[in-house]
Amino acid sequence: MRQGVADLMTRAQVDAYVGPSGEILSDGETLRLHDGAAPGGNPLATQAQVPGLSADRSGIADAGGDLSSGLAKLAAAGGGRPRLPRAGYRLVSPLVMREATCVEGQGSSPSSYAGQGTVFTVTPAASNGLVGPTSGAVHTTGLRDFTIDARALRSGGAAVRAGFLESRFSNVKIQGAGSYDQGGYTANTIGFHHVATAPSWINWSKDMLIGGFAVGKRMEGSDSLDTGHYISGNQIGYQVAKSTASLRTGHMMIDLSSGAGMDIQAPDQTDASGNALPAASAGTHTGHIFHFNNLHLAINNLTWSTPADFLHAFSGCVFHYGKVAGSPAVLTSSNARGLTFAGCIFYQNRGADFQFGPNNSGHTLHFSSDQAPNDRIIGMPLDSHVLSGGIGGQYNYLNSLILNSPGNPGGKIQETRLAVYGNDGVLSASGVSARFGLGRDAAGFDAALLAGNDNGNAPYLDGCDGERTTAAQFVIKFRHTARLTMDAVGTLVGGLLSALTSNTVLGATNVVARFGLGKNIAGVDAAMLLGSENGNTPFIDIANGEQTNAAGFNVKWRHSARFGLDGTGNFKVVPQVTATPEQNGDLVLEKTSDTVIKIKVRGSDGVVRSTTLTLS
Repeated sequence: MRQGVADLMTRAQVDAYVGPSGEILSDGETLRLHDGAAPGGNPLATQAQVPGLSADRSGIADAGGDLSSGLAKLAAAGGGRPRLPRAGYRLVSPLVMREATCVEGQGSSPSSYAGQGTVFTVTPAASNGLVGPTSGAVHTTGLRDFTIDARALRSGGAAVRAGFLESRFSNVKIQGAGSYDQGGYTANTIGFHHVATAPSWINWSKDMLIGGFAVGKRMEGSDSLDTGHYISGNQIGYQVAKSTASLRTGHMMIDLSSGAGMDIQAPDQTDASGNALPAASAGTHTGHIFHFNNLHLAINNLTWSTPADFLHAFSGCVFHYGKVAGSPAVLTSSNARGLTFAGCIFYQNRGADFQFGPNNSGHTLHFSSDQAPNDRIIGMPLDSHVLSGGIGGQYNYLNSLILNSPGNPGGKIQETRLAVYGNDGVLSASGVSARFGLGRDAAGFDAALLAGNDNGNAPYLDGCDGERTTAAQFVIKFRHTARLTMDAVGTLVGGLLSALTSNTVLGATNVVARFGLGKNIAGVDAAMLLGSENGNTPFIDIANGEQTNAAGFNVKWRHSARFGLDGTGNFKVVPQVTATPEQNGDLVLEKTSDTVIKIKVRGSDGVVRSTTLTLS
């Protein structure tokens, strides 16, 4: 009976044996410590003195009462790590977990029935499967290598429900009624429900297999470490609620949760004692895989009307394949701020990567996506930073820090965007509201350089990259209409420069501009016009000769030339048949006939004097 040898085969031999100092012997009933002198050694404890766990193993009679009684005795004796064999234990009454007792089984079962591992089967008679003591939270407890068969759990129950402090759970499989998306789950049930305690200091390690609940795992409280969960087939896979401090989760896999893979909620405004709580929830999430969910991740502020801090950082997570067309991968409600996504991958989702509700701010989004840039984010949050890489031929996307918000119009930069060539628009397809940026204008042109509002009220610059036009060009617009255009070869065309290409900007029959280049009322091109050519005001007309016999410079009055330069630059005067000087000192010419010219001068005394010249 001595460990490692077989020379003490009878009780008499054990009782007569003198072992070396420090050797421990067990005869099946008593632990003996040898000191090198006393025959049989010194008894340490008998089996009757060490509480053990014993209960019906057939899966027929209730084992909950006996197991609870055994754990209570073990805790009273100082605790321990009892082991249960591979068997099935039926829980008609809940198993009450106790302080300083970590129960070990013989492995979680690949199927939830006895013979495949150590299995607790929760019956409809039990409101919950495993619970804590009624006096409050349970300390330094845990489970290891078990299956909890909760397929018959009644509505409102939980397979495990307690407030745990400084506890550990490892390799525990919790099986619900069936897959949510196949209608097999039980409504209002929870697989693992940690009731709020602060701090918690819980280690949830290795694989936890959960399926068929309204909520696979609901975590309240703080300061826990979760590693390597596999959560499948629940309405909500993992729910973080009432968490006011750090929730630390790592390498959690969420697969086939039909409702939402993970649901993070803002904490209550007060705790159970009425003490005010901060509007903050925090945690780190590393290496999660969100796969085949209706909605991968939900951020919900259901308790605060003002912004709440969701200080959750997601690093190296994969958001893959959404089940519902149009559903975003990550959905954030109103009044949320502080989220961080770093190095995450969004792939084959059927809606936007991110959709933000009103009054979101302060988020940092660094991720890769196979979506077109304009389809990645709905409801861009203010005061945020976005850097997105393209997957599968898509383009990169940069959104610099947004400094301003509608409630703080004093910011110098409201939105600054960089859309790499080929971007389908970073603001929207129907209009640009940025004060300055690169994006799509109201007409849908890509990569436009915009200054001001493209809404008909302010000028802006539009630099079209040609993706949606027949030729690349640069356009200065006013109220969406080109005023100055540089075509694909760099020629200025359109607007007030139309006269350079024999086009009119104001009409072929009438000019109303005070100053401009265009056709005069006679249809002559490249006229420099000063004043209105409407019969009331003088103007200057410089004809280029396209519709005249010789080029020249004319000063006109009511569409008739009065003086100017001829085609060789000689000064010329076109006198009228009758003319009267209007002001003192004025001189006028009259062409009375082809052979008679009269000169008239109005003197300083106002008298008009004249002389006639006869031409030969």
